[in-house]
This record gives sequence, C-alpha cells and structure tokens, in this order.
Amino acid sequence: MAERWYYKHAGERRGPVTLKKLEELAAIGGVLANDPVWREGDDPLAAVEALMVLDVDCFGRVMAAVSESFAPKPPATNEAPDWVAEAPPGAAPPDSEAPVSRRSQVSLASRAP
Repeated sequence: MAERWYYKHAGERRGPVTLKKLEELAAIGGVLANDPVWREGDDPLAAVEALMVLDVDCFGRVMAAVSESFAPKPPATNEAPDWVAEAPPGAAPPDSEAPVSRRSQVSLASRAP
C-alpha cells in the first residue's frame, strides 16, 4: 500500500492523500512549500515543511506566479517617480561641489572661533 500523508493548509488539517496527490496539490497551490506535512501514523507535531518532502519543481508554477506578483514593476515612462522632488532651476546636483558665493565665505569666516 502506498504511503499516505496528512497536511495542514490554511489552518485546516487535510488528508490522508498519496504522495502523488500531494505533488498535484502543490502544483496548483493546494499545498504550499511551508505547509506542514506528515506520514500517516506519525505524530503531527513532528511534521515538516512540504518543501522538505516534495521536489521543488512541484511548486514551480505557484512559486513563479508568487514571484511575479511581488516583482517590482518598471516605470511606464522615463520620468522620475512622484516621490522624487524636483530641484529648483539652477540648483547643483547633491553630489557635486556647489559654488559658494563670496558673501557666504565671509559670513562663514566671521563665525570661526
């Protein structure tokens, strides 16, 4: 007789199912990589993550869909994002040496100890 497995998904204990059925469920998102699984007859407290039992390829389509949903989307245009403040006209870039006026030099010198 084939090994039968139990698993817990979305807070609900399910099974028993065959290893093949567990793989099929993983392929469609019915079992996630971090869902606990255990053999029939084993203590559920000794469960391991499904990824430890199933081939990583079982989760391929589901993992690809999850990865794609979290991937950063490129900007639609070459414009800067809204959160980037525009510098006033004539302002020097932050990493360059901005010219210092004579008035600023004198003002700074008078404050020196």
